[in-house]
Amino acid sequence: MLFELDNIIYTKYPSVGVKLEDLKTNPQKTMQALCEWMGIQEEKSLYEMTAQGKKWWGDPSSPDFNNDGMDPFGKTSINRKVGSIFSKNDQYILRTLFYPFSVKFGYIEENEEKFLKDLETIRPMFDDMLDFEKTLADHLNIEYAAFKETGNYSLLRSVFLDRWTQLKKHKTYPNMLSPLHA
Repeated sequence: MLFELDNIIYTKYPSVGVKLEDLKTNPQKTMQALCEWMGIQEEKSLYEMTAQGKKWWGDPSSPDFNNDGMDPFGKTSINRKVGSIFSKNDQYILRTLFYPFSVKFGYIEENEEKFLKDLETIRPMFDDMLDFEKTLADHLNIEYAAFKETGNYSLLRSVFLDRWTQLKKHKTYPNMLSPLHA
């Protein structure tokens, strides 16, 4: 997701981001705005759980399946308790890396001074395992040292460093996706 915020494709083709919360809480208004932006006719099928005429019954392995089942606009996923996956520490890192996106999409108010301070604070945190990684390693019965040798561990650090460098240099992500205004 951190690399999709400013994918180069957004500079070549018209693109907008649709907030899941808007789609879930106000599907009619959001779908109408999206259809208008795309220049297509709004259709009843846009509000159904179908794909090419086949009915999608939902994913039984999803934690939301029993609550929302086949409701494409069920709110369980957006009402999930914060902290069920990422600790406060993990959230702090991710919140800082997503700061420009969060401001642009209206999730938070702009506070550049705090952002720049947070940016400096999180950099050394990349050198340690995040709490969700420790939980995962514990669950899989993998020693932390072995976990740190995995490609996924290295890839996440690479992503963090790339995004941190972009933010340090530009204070934002150049060519960032813009929100759909419904």
